[in-house]
Amino acid sequence: MSRSKRTAFRAVPLATVAWTCGLALAAANPPHLSEPPPQDPMRLDNHQTLVRRLEGNPRTLNPLFRASGPEYAVLELLYDAPFVFDAQMRWQLNSAVAESYQESDDHLSATLVLKTGLTWHDGKPFTAHDVAFSYAQLSDTQVPAGANRSGLELLTSCTAVSDHEVRFTFREASPVTRVSIAFPIIARHVFNSIKTTDATLASGPAVQANRNPVGNGPYRFVEWRDDEHIVLERWEDYTGSAAHFKRIVFRIVRDPKAALLALRKGELDEMRLTPAQFAAQTASEGFAKVAVTARGDQWVTNYIGWNMDGRNPFFGDARVRQAMSHAFDAEQILQNVYQGAYSRSTGIYPPGAWMFNPQIKAQHHSLADAGDLLDQAGWKIDPESGWRTKGEITFAFELLCPQESSTGRQTLTYYQQALRSIGVDMKLRLIEYATLLDLRRRHEFQAYYGAWTTSADPDQDRGMWHSRAISDGANFISYRNSRVDALFDRARRSFDYHERRQCYQQIHRLIYEDQPFTFVSVSPSLWAFNKHLRGVGFGPRGVFYWHPGPRNWWVQRGTSLRAP
Repeated sequence: MSRSKRTAFRAVPLATVAWTCGLALAAANPPHLSEPPPQDPMRLDNHQTLVRRLEGNPRTLNPLFRASGPEYAVLELLYDAPFVFDAQMRWQLNSAVAESYQESDDHLSATLVLKTGLTWHDGKPFTAHDVAFSYAQLSDTQVPAGANRSGLELLTSCTAVSDHEVRFTFREASPVTRVSIAFPIIARHVFNSIKTTDATLASGPAVQANRNPVGNGPYRFVEWRDDEHIVLERWEDYTGSAAHFKRIVFRIVRDPKAALLALRKGELDEMRLTPAQFAAQTASEGFAKVAVTARGDQWVTNYIGWNMDGRNPFFGDARVRQAMSHAFDAEQILQNVYQGAYSRSTGIYPPGAWMFNPQIKAQHHSLADAGDLLDQAGWKIDPESGWRTKGEITFAFELLCPQESSTGRQTLTYYQQALRSIGVDMKLRLIEYATLLDLRRRHEFQAYYGAWTTSADPDQDRGMWHSRAISDGANFISYRNSRVDALFDRARRSFDYHERRQCYQQIHRLIYEDQPFTFVSVSPSLWAFNKHLRGVGFGPRGVFYWHPGPRNWWVQRGTSLRAP
């Protein structure tokens, strides 16, 4: 069987791509979209319903277990924590919850004072005891909190001194202690009794509690119907800035084509656009009557992750991972799948991030070099079958892709053909995103396609790359590099910005050389909004995952999101 021929998507001339993208960019980001909420309350209509899109079902609405975009989108409206990050990823005290935060001179302890009179949505007091309880759950390795416990090893204790005062003590002085204590808070009175019967807080009686959350944010939970919607209502007793919509309905619409149709019909008020939709499908007069488009740079990287835990015979060898990346034709993917709207990724930090290493050059595409590296690693072409083998093992593996990702499916179908041309059999498996997350958490995969948002502080990313995060963290691919570990540890101890930056730039380079991911692209935020929405902003995390984010969205009195 010959594997010498290669199939590919029909190439689109780069000039055509640039022209269509240029038109789309020219029409994006109309000035009214970003208009902040007015000081005059008479200009605001706070009685309307906002209909947002979720691209899939959340697995949970317990913030300790948050791991996906749909979960974050809902949870950031249901819960408030003492600390938040703004659009520039700067740490801030949340004035709706916290009165003050004071570190000791030696940076080994700190005191948080909560505002008085705080409650949960069910009327029970929100106190320092909830903060201490939440820390205890995140510290309990029986609780599958994953990346949400990143940084907690800096803490030696979190104690409720009184109902309103929390005392933190730290293992060592570090510039990231403020980041490490920005963990999610859950209601002790809800989960304390559950803890006695289910130590994980993830099964048994906890399932209902995790699906019917009691929060403390500007919106309270009303209803969740799988594959249909999640409904929130404004909490009138919220002590922070009043929410601008009476009700928010998250409609679960996986298919981007169906979502765009719903937006055109006025059944959705916002959605993330695919590159093709942004470039070519939103330019019609009919679309302009109901919606506008927006684009913003963000710190999101699309990638293919290779499992190196030893349960497959392929990806523990760096030569194999480098071969996989040489076989990936990134420029063709950027042109034909992403319509020229995305850019090339050169590693874990994107351009614009302060820790980005500009000296890294993108790995070149070469099937010949990929084949040579596989030969060196012992994977030789079998002349009879045409597949690469080593001993009795054929190089055949399964790659998981979220079924909700149309661009992922296109990218990987193209990649599949390229790998076949060099004798590697990649089987593409499309699965629900929530299922992929579970398999990833248990390391039960050979390879997967994903997207990763760089954290507010790069120290939080140690939860993906430090070897100690393999068994209890987000290092799902089981990546190990002692130099990377040491640099993360060094950066955590330094208060010098330039030294920290140098550490992370070296981490950036080392990881890119190891190719534990095949880095696909850096993706901007491509979005569509109801033309009457105001207050929309962008940050490194896109349109949400930062404060105030969607809490700032509003509608002017006299206009309606729903057509009459």
